[in-house]
Amino acid sequence: METGCNDVFGERTKAEIDAFELKAGQFFERATNSQIQKFNIEHENKFVIYLERFDDFSQLPAKLQEHLNRNKASLTARAAYLRGDCKWWKFTWPLHEERYGGPKVLCPYLASNNRFAVDSTNCFLGLTDTTVLFPKQTKENLYYFLGLLNADLLTLRFLKLAKLKSAGIYEYFWNRLKLLPIRRVNWDKKDDVSRHNAIAHAAKTIELSYDGLVRVRTDRDKSFFNDKIITLSRELNDSVRAHLGVSAEQWEALGFYNSGGT
Repeated sequence: METGCNDVFGERTKAEIDAFELKAGQFFERATNSQIQKFNIEHENKFVIYLERFDDFSQLPAKLQEHLNRNKASLTARAAYLRGDCKWWKFTWPLHEERYGGPKVLCPYLASNNRFAVDSTNCFLGLTDTTVLFPKQTKENLYYFLGLLNADLLTLRFLKLAKLKSAGIYEYFWNRLKLLPIRRVNWDKKDDVSRHNAIAHAAKTIELSYDGLVRVRTDRDKSFFNDKIITLSRELNDSVRAHLGVSAEQWEALGFYNSGGT
């Protein structure tokens, strides 16, 4: 999505959001490139006003109207508004607005390796430095796809497919992401189902471990969660390689250990 004026719509504090009397779905926390890590989106408590679900300016709370009117000169100077492509008080390009409302996967638009995370509570919004993947109705668990996308094997594969933008930084755009070997599960095969469940469970548990790591304060507790994440990541990588038919010997031949991170 593009606001066309991030200084007006974005960079808002929670206190401002409360003062504007906005409800869920009328604001989001912005997920920036640097916030999105593997299995985890770090909170920076910077919010984006989101008005695409209002039909008329008069429907907006009074304090929010005041805020937008104070910035009307900047908003009406946007090229999209001058072309007649947006209302003066809305985003210039609310891309895929109809898809927001449920779980989604986010990744940085530019990154040195695969960093995908699930927004299961629909609290984050991705702007121009973010790529958002919206799930279709599939029998596979969303965390199964998350585990595949974050695995070492698919990271290695994507870096062979991706466009290199600068030293060590790759472009994570849909036309390259769609080339990744995302294996669909054969639900009639017991081994397929078992590996699907193992991958989804590992991905979800890693996500929960990162949540735990953020909350704890002692070095002992941090060490516990860090060790757990390392162990689960090894299990995930082993399950993904087995699921995609890559043996331990083939993986070692590529210059990697049998288990663990790259």
